[in-house]
Amino acid sequence: MPEELVTTALQRAFLAQPPAPNLLVHAESFWSRFKAELLDGGSFPDLAKAKLGISHHVAYYNTERRHSVIGCLAPNHFETQLKTKSQLCPA
Repeated sequence: MPEELVTTALQRAFLAQPPAPNLLVHAESFWSRFKAELLDGGSFPDLAKAKLGISHHVAYYNTERRHSVIGCLAPNHFETQLKTKSQLCPA
C-alpha cells in the first residue's frame, strides 16, 4: 500500500477528530491486516465495489471487532466509555 495513501487517510482522520494526547498509532498492523483481508484476498470488479468493501471493513473494525489492548471492546465502544468517564471526572 502506498505510504501516501496511509498518510492521507491519517491526516483526514485527525482533521475529522483531533487525537487525544499521548495517542499511539499502530498503523503497521492495521494496514497489514487490512491489505491481507481486503486488498489481497478480495477481488473488486470496479472502484465502486472496492470503496463499498473498504467502508464495510472500516465499519466492522470500528464497531464490532474487539481489540484486546482496549479491554476486548470495539474502538467506538471504548471511545464512548472514555468520553463518559472524562465527563464524570473532569481534570
